[in-house]
Amino acid sequence: MSLHMKVPRDPPMSREPYRIGFLFGNGRLPLLSSWLHKLPSAKHDPTKRVSSLRSQETNSDSELEVLEDLKEEYAEMASSYDSFWSEYIDKTLQKPLSLAEACNPNVLVDVGCGTGEFLKRVRVKKKKIGVEPSKEMLAKAREKLLGPGTEEGNRVVLHNSSGESLPIPDCTADCVVCTSAFHFFKDKRKALAEMLRVLKPQGKLIITDWCLDFQIVRAYGLWELLKWGGGYPKALTCKDLQELVEEAGFQEVSVSRYTVRFWVFVIWGMQTLTATCR
Repeated sequence: MSLHMKVPRDPPMSREPYRIGFLFGNGRLPLLSSWLHKLPSAKHDPTKRVSSLRSQETNSDSELEVLEDLKEEYAEMASSYDSFWSEYIDKTLQKPLSLAEACNPNVLVDVGCGTGEFLKRVRVKKKKIGVEPSKEMLAKAREKLLGPGTEEGNRVVLHNSSGESLPIPDCTADCVVCTSAFHFFKDKRKALAEMLRVLKPQGKLIITDWCLDFQIVRAYGLWELLKWGGGYPKALTCKDLQELVEEAGFQEVSVSRYTVRFWVFVIWGMQTLTATCR
């Protein structure tokens, strides 16, 4: 699970600005509120709409450069990620945890597992497999799940790899989960093809991620655009995510959107999608 808003190296909340501080710090909330009302709706004129799905798959030089910068930032924040984002993690994992455990899986794969918090909390019958591109985040997952005093033992396997290249055999998993990471994937179609490949027939896909239907998420996206000068990975609307998953060959696709509150003043837009492997 991944969330990119740069964490300060000092104790949490000790200095500003870091990314979310631009939006909410030092009395900026009224300014943000007036700005949000000026943002275009997600349901704007389709004749003027540039397909967000196509833009997600354009791997320009700027996108590749940003992805490399993100790797460096996750390396820096790995040690403090869990403590800094604890409330966000608690709120956003509730729905996918409930859905995953309802599947009663023998084998579960977490794509973009971050520090392994979802894998630590979820209950499965036999094996948990985590895939994470950041070596530093994966090291925290390994410490959490496989370190001295842990009880997981050989029930956990961790891989340092991307969502577009899962080092997992075909038809391995009963359930594939991806939490707060899908918007970072460079090639979302390829990642979905990989998820479909490793799922058993009738296996379940669960994606929980930021939702571009919400103005707060669009506002943050605009800030990242200004900050990075283009190339920052973009979240999807519910409609675009559903279409992308259906195009990948999944069946029984359903998506819901909702908000989570953390740090008292942040109300963040989320979506959770479920689908079945054909």
